[in-house]
Amino acid sequence: MTVVTPQGSAYRGDAVQLDLPVLAAAKRATPSRYGALAGRLGPTERYGVVLPKGSKLRPAVSKAIASLQRDGTIRRAAAASFGSTLASVPVIR
Repeated sequence: MTVVTPQGSAYRGDAVQLDLPVLAAAKRATPSRYGALAGRLGPTERYGVVLPKGSKLRPAVSKAIASLQRDGTIRRAAAASFGSTLASVPVIR
């Protein structure tokens, strides 16, 4: 199997471990190229926003992100980008 990341790096082997959203997006773009996603190494993917130290934007950005989480926008955006794949991949313990 060969996996090509969005940055253009190619990996060849029997299995590959990358960020789940990267693999899900690749599988969604070319489903016939990939087999099943075997599992994820943790219960959730976490992302953040980086601002300069002491940024006056932090409270507004934090409030906006919390609002997007509450109203389901982040969940819908993830589903639109990655499909239902992320939620259905079992956690490897």
